[in-house]
Amino acid sequence: LALESDPISAFGGIAAFHGEIDEAAAEAMIEKGNFLEVVIGTGYTEEAFRMFQERSGWGRDVRLLEGELGVRGGYAAGERLVPAIRRGEIDCVFVVNDLTAVGVAQALLAAGLRVPQDVSLIGYDDLPVAEALPFRLATIDIAYDEVYRLATQRLLASIHRPGPICEVVRHRYVAGESVRSLVQPPAIRGLY
Repeated sequence: LALESDPISAFGGIAAFHGEIDEAAAEAMIEKGNFLEVVIGTGYTEEAFRMFQERSGWGRDVRLLEGELGVRGGYAAGERLVPAIRRGEIDCVFVVNDLTAVGVAQALLAAGLRVPQDVSLIGYDDLPVAEALPFRLATIDIAYDEVYRLATQRLLASIHRPGPICEVVRHRYVAGESVRSLVQPPAIRGLY
């Protein structure tokens, strides 16, 4: 449904699943013809892995990541990211949800890395759990209240008027202290 409502934004995107990715899921992603940069799941069947590598046309350009969501999964992922961050290969981590971002942040801080000085961190879903961090997490607010309100309205309306339902709910970026500014102040002549 997300691809049908906005097929352009999905190109070069990230797909995350809270479960193993099987052939049917791989086929659904590949058949749409979009390029995904990253596919995340708790595992992959051998056939799904082969499909991504051979049939998608993405070859080795797609990164297939395996891991659990939640604080523990985020911590484990954060630990795996530390060496690449220290080498300067990663300067920003966009996490699939705020709960997992809490775990990533804990791992980065435990390794002595500073957020955002060493790496920027952005969550997704704007949940209160992120308040447990020592900094305000930048995140994407997906307007759960609006989603639930519209879903209830559309579901009740579909009782009398069955048919497909497609609704776009706008999200918003919630600025935080976890993102390093990419804008450098202009140099003033004569002052160094």
